[in-house]
Amino acid sequence: MWRIVHSLAVLCFSVSCTVSDRQGLRVQSAERTDAGSADAHVSDGSESTDAQQARQTRCGDGVVSGVERCDTAIERGLPGACPLECPAVERCVPRVLNGTGCQSECLLRQLTCESGDGCCPGNCTKDTDQDCSTRCGDGIVQTTSGETCEPGTATPCPTSCENREACFIEKLTGSESTCNAACLPEAVTAIGPDDACCPEGSNAKTDPNCEARCGNGVQEGAEACDGSDDCDSSCKLTTDSAACTASARDECERCVCEQCAVTELACRFGSNNNENRLCGDIVACTRSNSCIGTPCYCGDAPACRVPSGPCRAEHEAAGGSPLQLSSMVGDPGTIIGRAYAADSCRVTQCAEACSPD
Repeated sequence: MWRIVHSLAVLCFSVSCTVSDRQGLRVQSAERTDAGSADAHVSDGSESTDAQQARQTRCGDGVVSGVERCDTAIERGLPGACPLECPAVERCVPRVLNGTGCQSECLLRQLTCESGDGCCPGNCTKDTDQDCSTRCGDGIVQTTSGETCEPGTATPCPTSCENREACFIEKLTGSESTCNAACLPEAVTAIGPDDACCPEGSNAKTDPNCEARCGNGVQEGAEACDGSDDCDSSCKLTTDSAACTASARDECERCVCEQCAVTELACRFGSNNNENRLCGDIVACTRSNSCIGTPCYCGDAPACRVPSGPCRAEHEAAGGSPLQLSSMVGDPGTIIGRAYAADSCRVTQCAEACSPD
């Protein structure tokens, strides 16, 4: 028995977190390799979640998706663009570029107690870092001595931090005793929690704080489509696709029209009405008999010598024969090839909606 698996590549894109130019700030406490490598595996040898997501990601397509932290095709300066350099957020708050390609990101670099750099990190004192102020408490903020605050002045030392921006948590560093207390932002990266943040890599389907956004490659909310060839700039189906949806008789057909519009239109809404009918007959038969691929035609026949499948008549009406079948199934120029492409998309994208009652 011959078997064919003909599947469509499905790209699932994600929205970028559109926040200030502090986007992507996280403290780098130790060296790490690029997150989300497609070669990542868990200890028992099975494929990790990151590796599975990486297979759905295409770096350079202009959309931050899957495990990407940015995309190299996004114009510099726009949300989701990959950084080429990482200037300091402010004095004594340096950043470092980590990763390459679509895994590039700017991380906060952890300062150390080092004399001569003009900075007094939060865990340092005048005894461990000569840049720390020797005059803390004199009522003057000595910025050249690493001070960020001064008790009893118009720039008092913070004792707690208030989150001022969505997607950032302010963390208190330093102390009042060394006049170097400050609130530094740390980016929220968790996808899913209801925390008023729509972080990078998330969308309305994966995070309750994200809104549907047309153009991110993910069909969300009231969108009829997003990112497919038959989708317009308002995430509405084109005229032919709308005709497909309008002709849908049940939830399965509506799902197919929306999720598999390209293959469905090629099969049932082409320029040749007779071919449309023959292709539609094969698709209808395979669906009603819950079969997919060559078994629908060949059945149990060894090497398909004497086809006995439930959709034999529909295949032969479309020009199929045991000798020609193998060359037709993967050829979108044939009726059977178009029918198999539509069937394959249906079972991968609309399995739940099209499952037998």
